[in-house]
Amino acid sequence: MELFLDYDPHLFSEAEIASEVIRSVFNFKLKVRRRQHLELLTFDEDHGVYRTNFLDSTIKTVYLTGNQILTTNAKSREDFLFGVANPKTQTVIVSLARLRSLNGEDSSVLEITKSLYQKRIKHLVVHEIGHWAVIDQLLYDENVNSIFDQGPHCRDNKCVMYSGNTLRPKNTYREYFCASCRKSLLKD
Repeated sequence: MELFLDYDPHLFSEAEIASEVIRSVFNFKLKVRRRQHLELLTFDEDHGVYRTNFLDSTIKTVYLTGNQILTTNAKSREDFLFGVANPKTQTVIVSLARLRSLNGEDSSVLEITKSLYQKRIKHLVVHEIGHWAVIDQLLYDENVNSIFDQGPHCRDNKCVMYSGNTLRPKNTYREYFCASCRKSLLKD
């Protein structure tokens, strides 16, 4: 399978991290492009952040943005997303806006180690792609409602597909799937 990895111009090193993990975990071919996808984001002047706007014309794309993102129906800035997937178009939007601080606060100041920041990027990219790349998932957690019906979350808290809208302690970040999810990965 071939994917586009598009990224905001100032996120070159983050795009390198994402491309490395996509290739190693999924074995997808990538076309990496320095390209903002402002059509996937709509600026919300009331909240001062962007709302996601998936288009049917944007397919098989991983988009890394430094902008904070909200869902279409979010009520406040605190309803932010680290990432969101659209399985129909095999497209994901990954926001790196809150990955740099210890507790996920809106912060442009680097408060965590470079190593932890890189782990968070890898975890988030694999998790979001996993929403459409894990099919027939055996450990699906039916108690977790996904935004956009974006795909499965795993019940195994050691799996990258485990649900969570908060940043986990650094020693629990996973880049990899549990055995059940790995067996269910989309085959090219």
